[in-house]
Amino acid sequence: MNKYAREIFPRIQLVLEKNKKVTGGWTPTWHGNDDLTIFGVTNDTETYCVNLKLETCACRKCDLCVIPCCHAITCIWQNKNKPRDYVFVYYRFVMINIS
Repeated sequence: MNKYAREIFPRIQLVLEKNKKVTGGWTPTWHGNDDLTIFGVTNDTETYCVNLKLETCACRKCDLCVIPCCHAITCIWQNKNKPRDYVFVYYRFVMINIS
């Protein structure tokens, strides 16, 4: 693990990458709040509500695994942010300097 260069655990990174690939058909629509956190995401047949401030999505996948789902990732990219910043803190490496 000392040679692993990413900041998120490998298995969690795989889930995040899988969710990124599924974002193709989703279109986010901002719903007018001041801090750009509430979106509606649709693919012409389904619609979900995403709240980036609370890190929730109506599909409930974000709530269960605390990794951004494809709907949340679409909204995160709309705000020009990085999905890895929304991954739960317990799934990240913390570098401890023991001297």
